[in-house]
Amino acid sequence: MGRSNTITVTVTERTKFDTNLTIELNRTSGSPGTVVLSGVLSAPSEGIYLAGKIVKLYVNGVYKQSKVTGSLTGSYVFSYPVGVGDYRFQTNFEGDADFNLDYSYNVFGTYALIDTSFYGFDINPMAASAPVTLTIMAQLRRDDTGLGLSGKSVELWRNKDGGSFTKIKTTTTKSTSGGPGFALFNDTLTVIGEYGYYPYIAGDSQLVRCEVAYCSAALEAEKRRTGDDLPVPGATGFGLAMLQCPTLVSQE
Repeated sequence: MGRSNTITVTVTERTKFDTNLTIELNRTSGSPGTVVLSGVLSAPSEGIYLAGKIVKLYVNGVYKQSKVTGSLTGSYVFSYPVGVGDYRFQTNFEGDADFNLDYSYNVFGTYALIDTSFYGFDINPMAASAPVTLTIMAQLRRDDTGLGLSGKSVELWRNKDGGSFTKIKTTTTKSTSGGPGFALFNDTLTVIGEYGYYPYIAGDSQLVRCEVAYCSAALEAEKRRTGDDLPVPGATGFGLAMLQCPTLVSQE
C-alpha cells in the first residue's frame, strides 16, 4: 500500500500598523466664507508619513469630501464653505491591508454675520443756494474690529421736507486717504427745500444689515433726546432732515 505525502500550511494574521491622523482648522470663528482643514497621516511606530492614502472629511457627522495624502509628507488639505451656524469637523482614514483605520479628533467652528456701522457721516455744504451739488460721505466699519470695509454695496436714501425716504443712488465702498470703507456720493439739488439723507447697506453673505450713520454726533444727540427710532427705508415723519440736510434758499 502506498504512502501519502502531507504538506502542512500555517496561516498567520498579517500585522497591520497603527496610524495617526491629525487635523487643524484655520479659523474657528468669524464671518461665513471658506475655511481650510489640513492634517497629516502617519504610522508613528514606523516613523513614516503615509502617502497616497484616502482621507475623508465629515461635517457635523456627514461625509462631504475625500482627498489623497501627499507623496512626501502624508498631508491633506480641504477647503469647505461655511454659512451662519455651528460646525463640527472630523477626518478619517479607513485603513487598508497594511495600516489600521484612524479618526482625527473633532474641531469646532461657529460663524456669524458681521455687525457694521457707518461712521463720519458728512454732507457738504449743509446750506446753499439752488442749484447745488452736495458731497455725501460715510465710512462703513466692522463693529468688532473698527476696520473699514471696502468693496461693499451701499445705498443712499433721501427725503424732502419730511416726506418718505427713497433710494436715489448706489455705490461701492473704497479706500481713500482716510482709510478703507468709504462710500462717496454726489447729489445735485435744484428744488428749494429741506433734504434728509442716510446711507443703508442691505447686508450680504457676510454682513448684517446696517441702516443709518450711528456715529454722527448730532444724530446721536437727537436720538438720545427724543428717544425716537432711527428711520428705515420708506419711513416718514422723522426729523433726520433738520439734522443732516442742507436748506436751500432762493437766489433773490
